[in-house]
Amino acid sequence: MTGFTIEESFGANTVRYDIHKNGKHSGAVTAYINGDPVIEELNFTTAQELSSAISRAQVAVLARSNVDASITAMETEPSQDFVKYAVDNLRRLATGMK
Repeated sequence: MTGFTIEESFGANTVRYDIHKNGKHSGAVTAYINGDPVIEELNFTTAQELSSAISRAQVAVLARSNVDASITAMETEPSQDFVKYAVDNLRRLATGMK
């Protein structure tokens, strides 16, 4: 396998996922909306990692294609607090503190 492309359309957008080989035992996923790259070179070496890379690419595409929903989600107070205190929140998550 050297690569393949998955293409889908929704509304006025055309989404393309390029899955290609980038090493002897590895590959990468790149996602585009209407030809513009959204997320590039999500690497994988196993089928499980490929599935995860495609899922991450889909989330990036959905977030990019639905700006109104992203803005609305960031308007909530918990979202704003998380962004404001992101470093502290991530440190607590990493160390298991509450």
